[in-house]
Order: sequence, then structure tokens, then C-alpha cells
Amino acid sequence: MARYYRRTITVFWQAFTLGTAFAGAWFIFYPRSLDNRIPSWLGPRFVPLFKLTMFFAPTVVAFLVLCLVNVLLIRIFAGDEVAERRANIMEKLVDSVISDEAVVYQCSDLIDRKAWKSLSLFWRFM
Repeated sequence: MARYYRRTITVFWQAFTLGTAFAGAWFIFYPRSLDNRIPSWLGPRFVPLFKLTMFFAPTVVAFLVLCLVNVLLIRIFAGDEVAERRANIMEKLVDSVISDEAVVYQCSDLIDRKAWKSLSLFWRFM
């Protein structure tokens, strides 16, 4: 089993599952908990929108936390794989300079994205 997520969509679905489960349990066990916290300036028409926003707030927080943790895990555990992909990208960049052809920016997963970002000094957009 991998120690980190390779794709952003996997991080999103994990955060969505955790966030909605937490919010769903919160709204089941404390159904009137937001009624006292609704701002007084918010009109009655927008109360359901406020509650819906508060329902998805744990998902957004979980997504941000999981993305941060995933970046740290990639930095810790995927150093060899990032170095290997960085070498492949450098070969493509050198070949493109010699042949005067453009290199297509392809990111199949988060490891590729990190490798491309680490080599940002060597490539530029035209």
C-alpha cells in the first residue's frame, strides 16, 4: 500500500468521505446546533444556504489538510521516484533544446507535478 496519494481526485474523495461523514453525524446528533450561530444580518431566505455551507465546511478543511499532509508524505517517502522522473524530464528538456521542439507538459499524477515544479528553472512557457 502506498504511503501517499498519487492523484488529487483520490485526495478529494477521501476528504469528501471524511468531511461529509463528520458533518452528517454532527447534524444528526445536534440538529439545532447552528440555529444559535446564524448571523443576525443574514436574511431568513439565506439560512438554508448558510447551513449547506456549514455542512460542506469540514470537507473543505479535510481536503486542505489532506493535501498538505500528502505533500509532506511525497516529500518524505517519494524522493527516489521524484528524482527518477526529474531525470526523465531533464532528458526531454535537453532533447527539446537540441531539436528546437516544444516539450508537452504532462502531469499524470502528483509525483510528476512535483518533479516539474522542482525543475521550473529549466523550462519556460512560450
